[in-house]
Amino acid sequence: MQWIIWKAGIADYVVMQRNKSYLLTLLVAGYLIIVLLSALVIRKKSKYTVGSKG
Repeated sequence: MQWIIWKAGIADYVVMQRNKSYLLTLLVAGYLIIVLLSALVIRKKSKYTVGSKG
């Protein structure tokens, strides 16, 4: 039954409203992980370029 409702698109709004705080936490956590990993990669690349020049 839930598969039929999900396929019809009815459950999308209901599920989003029911799990709003969980989904928001998940979204923020994902953004933070992406930002932190990007910062680490940029930092490592800048260290390698500085080290190779000297």
